[in-house]
Amino acid sequence: MPACRPNSRRATLRSGVLAAVAAVFLQLGLIAGSTPAAAELRTFSIVATSMAPTLLINEFILAAEAKQVMRGDLVTYLLPKDNRTVYVKRVVGLPGDRIRMIEGRLHINGTPVALERLEDFEMQDFDGKPQRVPQYRETLPGGHSHRILDMAERGFLDNT
Repeated sequence: MPACRPNSRRATLRSGVLAAVAAVFLQLGLIAGSTPAAAELRTFSIVATSMAPTLLINEFILAAEAKQVMRGDLVTYLLPKDNRTVYVKRVVGLPGDRIRMIEGRLHINGTPVALERLEDFEMQDFDGKPQRVPQYRETLPGGHSHRILDMAERGFLDNT
């Protein structure tokens, strides 16, 4: 489960069946550190590639409410303008941080985040054809690392 932090009550599961089983265990308080009132659980299906390679289209995730969010956590939230569209995104900044993309590289408080080139990731394009995408390991302050894809080299969001 690459999207989860160790010792976290948040769970990201790659199967609808596993999500359902985990939901039952969490609700019964059978997973360490949880109680039946500990969290409201929701299951979501991934419909876009914005979180690839961590989450892929047609995978399911189980989201539990958390009181504290840390850098590297995945969060779900509703799009404010329609209150129906659910987004899943990774937390890279905390209150008071300055976040900026400079030439495609994430900067936190003026410092570029560590980036290591990995083997290309193969995914399917909209026509079902294989597509190789540059893949990197990004390591946030505090040590949380995760894989990211560079879907559009020199894209319009590479400088913000």
